[in-house]
Amino acid sequence: MEINKKIAASGTIFLGLAVILGAFGAHKLKEMVSPNMIEIFQKGVTYQFYHGFGLLILSLFSNHIDRIFQKWTQYLFIIGILIFSGCLYAYSLTNTTIFAIIVPIGGLCFIGGWVLFTIGLLRKK
Repeated sequence: MEINKKIAASGTIFLGLAVILGAFGAHKLKEMVSPNMIEIFQKGVTYQFYHGFGLLILSLFSNHIDRIFQKWTQYLFIIGILIFSGCLYAYSLTNTTIFAIIVPIGGLCFIGGWVLFTIGLLRKK
């Protein structure tokens, strides 16, 4: 089984960052923000983990998915992490509402990525 190393590397980078951010949220953040904001921050960490693993799974299926679907799934997962998780991090740290408003765009990127992943798997002959 051949893996796509670039996709795998992007997944492991996001997973490593999720560990760091999760530790920050669990230890340092409680001194800075309310428990509700910690929960919001942790939601960002959780979805970063899910989609970091999603990228690793995508890399394992590189021979079983059309390249264009592989590429766009990767892009949508990465954009989703940056927007969804990134905005949750920013919102929890700053309490600036605009970040909370943008979060669903990242969620749509995640959904789109999973849809393209599925279509790409089903279309590959």
